[in-house]
Amino acid sequence: MAAFFKVPLVEIVDEMPMTTTMKIRKVDLSTRAQQLADDR
Repeated sequence: MAAFFKVPLVEIVDEMPMTTTMKIRKVDLSTRAQQLADDR
């Protein structure tokens, strides 16, 4: 599956913290979104 991604898997994992079940943690996404908003 990883072959279909243009972006290296490591970068994807770094940008989107995931649990061991590979489900994105909503709390982490919310924190990340807030950080991006604060940077602007």
